[in-house]
Amino acid sequence: MLKIKLGSLILIFSLVLIGCQNKNLNLGKSVTEIKVVTWGETEEFVTSIKDEEFIRELIDKLNKAKTVTTANADMEMPDFKLYFKHNKEVIYEIGYFKRVMGHNGILGQYWDTKKIYDVILELPIE
Repeated sequence: MLKIKLGSLILIFSLVLIGCQNKNLNLGKSVTEIKVVTWGETEEFVTSIKDEEFIRELIDKLNKAKTVTTANADMEMPDFKLYFKHNKEVIYEIGYFKRVMGHNGILGQYWDTKKIYDVILELPIE
């Protein structure tokens, strides 16, 4: 009887922990590459980031980051667009500013047209 109660308690605790995790990105698949292009209509290729450690760190920071809406903000456009890819499939797009941007108490370099992420992490480019 004690084993059943303990097992149930562990299951409930695990579900609560999973539910409490902050996850801004719902990628569904692992990111194998980040393709970096210039922001705008031409989208000139800059580089591809395939460093697994950097990709993992960036996704972790974005998932845990505080965010604020930029829906009614007059913001300049980012310098780059990042395509998060799983093999050849694009699974997420986000903007990247070379300089740190501030908006409603958030300082960050990553923006997805609706919100800015409280993440400062330089891309390994240039």
